[in-house]
Amino acid sequence: MRAELVFTTGVGVLAAVGLAMAVGFGLIAGHIAVLFVLSCAIAYLIGRRVALPEERRWLPALLLWAMVAKLIGASFRYWLLFSIYGGTGDAVEYHRAGTQMAHMFRELSVPAVDTVPITGSFGTKLVAWITGLVYTPFEQSILGGFWLFSVLAFIGQVFLYLAFRNTAAVPGWRRYALVVFFWPTLLYWPSSIGKEAVIIFFMGIAAWGASHLYRRFRFAWLIPLGASVAGIGLIRIHVAALLVGSILIGAVFARGPRGFAAGLRRFGMVALGLAAMVPLASGVAQEFGVALQGSLSIESLEPAFDDISTRTEEGGSAVSEGIITSPADIPNGILKVVFRPLPNEISNIQTAAAAFEGTLLIALILWRLPALVRNAGRLRTPYMLMSFVYISGFIFAWSAISNLGIIARQRSLVIPFILALVVGLGWRDSLDVRPGAVLERRLTDPGIRAGAAGRPLPSEDPLVSASGTSESHR
Repeated sequence: MRAELVFTTGVGVLAAVGLAMAVGFGLIAGHIAVLFVLSCAIAYLIGRRVALPEERRWLPALLLWAMVAKLIGASFRYWLLFSIYGGTGDAVEYHRAGTQMAHMFRELSVPAVDTVPITGSFGTKLVAWITGLVYTPFEQSILGGFWLFSVLAFIGQVFLYLAFRNTAAVPGWRRYALVVFFWPTLLYWPSSIGKEAVIIFFMGIAAWGASHLYRRFRFAWLIPLGASVAGIGLIRIHVAALLVGSILIGAVFARGPRGFAAGLRRFGMVALGLAAMVPLASGVAQEFGVALQGSLSIESLEPAFDDISTRTEEGGSAVSEGIITSPADIPNGILKVVFRPLPNEISNIQTAAAAFEGTLLIALILWRLPALVRNAGRLRTPYMLMSFVYISGFIFAWSAISNLGIIARQRSLVIPFILALVVGLGWRDSLDVRPGAVLERRLTDPGIRAGAAGRPLPSEDPLVSASGTSESHR
């Protein structure tokens, strides 16, 4: 422990000296250096706050290094934007509109979202509005904006980790932390000013709320879940609809708490979820021109798929195959949405990075494939079932997109759940679904002594127990 403290202190001192010299020689702006220190401090403090006894030796440091990696990913994306794309992109427009919004917020004026000076849908205007809100206490720069949105997405990834932790056994925690914080897509794509960062933030909160909801079906968890889904829906309603549908199926078909009271609460929540799906489905149908009258089938979705394919089939990343319209199309659809571009499709640095990641994911899945097949029965665990349904729906819907560049960017919205499945089912000790396993672990784990002393038990979420609402005490 002392060696770890000495190492951490030494690295901190060297980083501080390096930053001071960089600012002094004019290599970086002062506000960027301050933002770097602030971001790293936030990551470390979050780690200290959410860590359970088993994690206190590694989680804070891991989150600190994950934040550094995240900021490097954001800086790389910033460099590509101006060195390859000539400074043209959505992030530049968000920055321009956000700067104007920040000036208005500083004058204690709160403009309506639909008045934001940017062209696009309500979701686009909302992200620009959020950009202005985030910019308000800071000096504006586009690199700083990339970093601020990286922090926003990072917080969402923390909630995704906590959601997995609520459903997994202790050995799986560090495995999932390593992949969800350091996976290339999650380091790069949600690390700029844009919709992906905001959606990852809300998606993490939604997943965290759902993971708690599955434990006892307490209605209180509908508050963070509903608020975060609403936030996603205002930006991309089809993502919100897919997420709510996946959570619903997880609640209906997965193994859950037994007893009349839990069953009654489960029934009530499913009814509320079905009610929420009505406006979501209507919004998706309106956005993509799908008629809801009569029976819904793949044939009825073909006009919408054709329209999406036509609108996205442009540029050097255009592809024409992989749209799922029958069971025979599923393998090509999976390959297209999850793994492409492949190494033989490399044409530039961006496709090379995407191909490397696709190959890495294929290697990870093949490595754990025997265990994944052997542990397939564990899909009845609610969070695992929810992840599987979300992945399946994402692959089906996104197969209509005919541009690998768009798919690679939006793949960040499904990768956390793919990794959750691989880690949760790929190791026998990552997920324990035996009846009474959680209680057994509490009784046999040395951490019970910490709980007796008033500190959180290994299976508790500090974000919950701090407020006195931990379900383990009910």
